[in-house]
Amino acid sequence: MLKKIIKVLKNFLGVRPARRKAKRRSPRSKISILKKKKKVSSVRLKVKKSVPKKQILRISRKASSSVKKKLNSSKKKPIPDGSSKKDSSELIGEVTHYFPKIMVCVVKVQNVAIRVRDEVLIRGKNTDFKLKVSSLQIESQDVAVATKGKLVGLKLNQQAHVGDKIYKCNG
Repeated sequence: MLKKIIKVLKNFLGVRPARRKAKRRSPRSKISILKKKKKVSSVRLKVKKSVPKKQILRISRKASSSVKKKLNSSKKKPIPDGSSKKDSSELIGEVTHYFPKIMVCVVKVQNVAIRVRDEVLIRGKNTDFKLKVSSLQIESQDVAVATKGKLVGLKLNQQAHVGDKIYKCNG
């Protein structure tokens, strides 16, 4: 009863109930609304006003040249100690799998046997580092030597990639 009286008084006095606030929309939804209304040109105009077209072209040219410099600098680096891989190392095998969480790679031994405490060189497209073999496993069993044709788990201290070659360092 009281609610009806309040409602009648509000209508009589001309008081309207408060409006609910509209939910804020994310910028993405605003853009989609603009696209629906085909007012995308207004958005483009705002961008053009803030940055002239010539400056955009200059920035893109600078970016492309800096990217080229980075690509040129990321080429294969020479082997540490100034020795070439042909002279002082023999191919052991190739990385077939890599497990990043435990930093272990699976190596297919192809040519030369690998032993614990051997110094090996791991080389690939983005990989180039030396490592002293601390752990070798075959089928989750620790072994001291892995011979030709075996798949061996090798503990690493850096990241390797599938297809990287592993060389035995002599000397």
